[in-house]
Amino acid sequence: MIVLYSWLCIIGAIGLIIGFILTIVRVAKKRKVIPRNSGFFMLGCLAVVILGTVGALSSVSNPPVNAKTSSFDATPDDENLIQVSSEKLEGSGIDQESDSKDSKLLSEALMQKTIEEYIFENFGGSGDEKFSASWYRSIESVQLKPEGDQGYIITVNTTLFHDNEGKEYAEKIPPAFFGWANGNENVDNSPIWAVTVYDQNGKPLIREENPINPLLNVE
Repeated sequence: MIVLYSWLCIIGAIGLIIGFILTIVRVAKKRKVIPRNSGFFMLGCLAVVILGTVGALSSVSNPPVNAKTSSFDATPDDENLIQVSSEKLEGSGIDQESDSKDSKLLSEALMQKTIEEYIFENFGGSGDEKFSASWYRSIESVQLKPEGDQGYIITVNTTLFHDNEGKEYAEKIPPAFFGWANGNENVDNSPIWAVTVYDQNGKPLIREENPINPLLNVE
């Protein structure tokens, strides 16, 4: 509508200009008063200009509402809503499962760190070899591995040879780790089933079961 009123305004303005020019020309030529026909023509053009201007201003001040773009009274589609909700729930389940796995991995990493710190402080002389256990220097790495539905085993990789002397040293290692597993340092009371000591080639030297049932520590 605003375009229509704008064109009316333009056409009326052009008519006024033309009528004004023609009137000036006639007056100049004949020295007569403005002809009646020219006067009516100019009044009609003026009315068209006024109508177009008022209509254009009215259209600008009250723009039409497009029902397709207006969302105020929009009613959601139930099927789409259910589908989106289901997708959100499924995505939420995946996120929760992922968060649970990440939390478990973080917990295991923290447990392994506390084990290493416990052995370092109590059997490694806190870095002073004069106060460290004879077997401590043979340890290369310590790992916490899940075993069964719940619980873990501690694996200790060493530089020991696979011989009688190596086994003699290896037998001294598990009790130190069970001190952590069955003590207050195991703050989560995570069940530790056994400690396995490996030689320098990655072959098991000994595996010693926990002398205390780990499940007795689980609340």
